[in-house]
Amino acid sequence: MMKAYVKTLLGPPLPSLAATSTDKGVYLLFFDGGSRGNPGPGGSGSVIVRVQPNFHEASVEWVASMAYSNPATTNNVAEYWGLIHGLRHAQVSSLRPLHVSGDSATIISQQRHHRPPKNPDSLSYTKPPSAL
Repeated sequence: MMKAYVKTLLGPPLPSLAATSTDKGVYLLFFDGGSRGNPGPGGSGSVIVRVQPNFHEASVEWVASMAYSNPATTNNVAEYWGLIHGLRHAQVSSLRPLHVSGDSATIISQQRHHRPPKNPDSLSYTKPPSAL
């Protein structure tokens, strides 16, 4: 797992994005998720923080937490749900520019390199973040 994380961090740079005004600040989306037993019941969470243009002030714009009773919930599925909920809220609320941060090397690598997951059951979770 650590090898994949390091590979993601040292991978090729992402393509340049169009310039976005930061006059109203920058939004940061943090997400996480996990399951007890992997698989097992789990949960996920997301928080969006707005950092003011001067970077001296920050405010929480949105927070969500979810619990999953399904005993087949994996850590990666819970992580994806945290990411998906945060991205959906950012899209609906037009929160831009948005920077995303999570601790799942698997999720970050799959999204960064547009690589499908090894588990076919997880394939449906990779499409929503890419579409958002």
